[in-house]
Order: sequence, then structure tokens, then C-alpha cells
Amino acid sequence: MDLIFILTLIGVVITFWYPTKDVPYWWDSALYVIPAARYYIKANFSSFILPSEPQFSDFSHPPLFSFLLAGVWKIFGESLFISHLFYLIFVFLAIISLYLLGKRVANFDNLTNNLVGFSAALILLFTPVFLAQVGIIYTEIPMTAFALLAVYFFLNQKIREIFNFCFSNAFDEGIFNNNHFGYFSQPDNSIFD
Repeated sequence: MDLIFILTLIGVVITFWYPTKDVPYWWDSALYVIPAARYYIKANFSSFILPSEPQFSDFSHPPLFSFLLAGVWKIFGESLFISHLFYLIFVFLAIISLYLLGKRVANFDNLTNNLVGFSAALILLFTPVFLAQVGIIYTEIPMTAFALLAVYFFLNQKIREIFNFCFSNAFDEGIFNNNHFGYFSQPDNSIFD
């Protein structure tokens, strides 16, 4: 059942993305993302930190997407189509992450959980701001994808256990004092149930 929902979502994404595959770089793409990626290639990836030149410092965008795009260009060559294909991965990642997150937070039978995840992913996909950026190479959709993945993995029991273990040890080792930060934890030093 998961496969049907995921393939449907992928089909809808490709349907919306395909007409935009030739949209040229513009706005933040042309002014920040692409020049930053070109800088990383020119500097041979010697630094993750961008220089303080106005073309980079006038924008407050995280550099990870441009860094990753430069890596893809290094492997496949710089082209508009390659840039759009790489960006499409993050569109898929955001939609599939929300599908999984919707399934995770729904507390019903398997089919209903799938429908909740599918509906949540479709709602995001049909949101005008998200849909408008499907064909534009900006940093917003990659950041959304990473944020959704972070929430999904955080809600995953194993990740929560690791998080609780790390925070519990920090409290126990005196890095934080439970007397001052007690509202962050439960009586057994676990952050979340």
C-alpha cells in the first residue's frame, strides 16, 4: 500500500516539475545559489564558509544546498537541467518525508495512517508557495525537506532514545545542572516520554 501512495506522489511531483525543467536561474538562484556553487568549485571545496563579498554576504541563506549542488556539478557537469534534477531530489524528499510524518503521527489503522500521510503530502504539494518553488532552484524546499526529516526522525523511537541518552548524560555529567534546568526533563532524566 505504501508503494502505491509513494508512486502516486512521485507522479504528481513529476507532473508539476516537468514543465518547469527549463526555467532559468533567477532571483536568489541567479544572485546567490549559483554563484555560491561556482565559488565552491573554483575554490576546489577548500572552505565551507563563503567569502564576505557582497554577492554572498548580502544574502542570509545557508550554504549547504549550494555546496551540495557544486558537488553534483563536479560529478555531472554544470547545466540548468542537472541543477533542476538535483533540486527535484529535495522536492521528493520533502513530500515523502511529510507522507512518512503524517503516517507516523496518525494513530489509526494502517490504511487510514497511509491516507493521512498521503493527504498531508498532497496538501503541501498543492500549497501555492511550495508549488511555485518546485521549478525554482531556491534553498527553501531543501530546508523544508531537512526540517521535515528532522521532525520525523525525532519522533522515531530509536532517535528519541539516543536523544534522551545524550541529554541524560549531559545532565548527569554536570554539563547542565538538573536543579536549574529541571523543566527540560522528566524525573527520570528523559526529555520525552
